[in-house]
Order: sequence, then structure tokens, then C-alpha cells
Amino acid sequence: MKCINGCPRNNIILKDNIMFGENCDVCLYCIGNCPKKAINISTKTIGKVKYSEEKIKEIFLKEIKRQNGT
Repeated sequence: MKCINGCPRNNIILKDNIMFGENCDVCLYCIGNCPKKAINISTKTIGKVKYSEEKIKEIFLKEIKRQNGT
């Protein structure tokens, strides 16, 4: 439910499967935060690296530490 609950446009609903509405801004939140890596946009995102919020924070913190010399 992470992709559904995190959608900033409330554009995703779950019935028998995940369904998308027409309000998508293509922010890719759902793709990056799906724990099952089950959401793709056509064939453009299949097999591509998908960064979650946790991974982005990890990369960001490493860069800050690198810049600060710690």
C-alpha cells in the first residue's frame, strides 16, 4: 500500500489490482517506493534502477558527509 498511500495526487486505487486514474503527474513516487517493484511505465522502466525514498536519503547523506569531509 506504500505506492497508493504515498501518491501525491491520490491517483492510485486498489480493487482486484492496482488501478491508476487520470491525475498522474509522472512523479514516479509509486515506482520508486513499490516494495514489490511491480509498477512500471510501459517498457521504459522495466529492469531500470528504481530509487526509493530510503535509497535517495542514503545517497544524499553520503554526499553531505563526503562534502563535509566526515
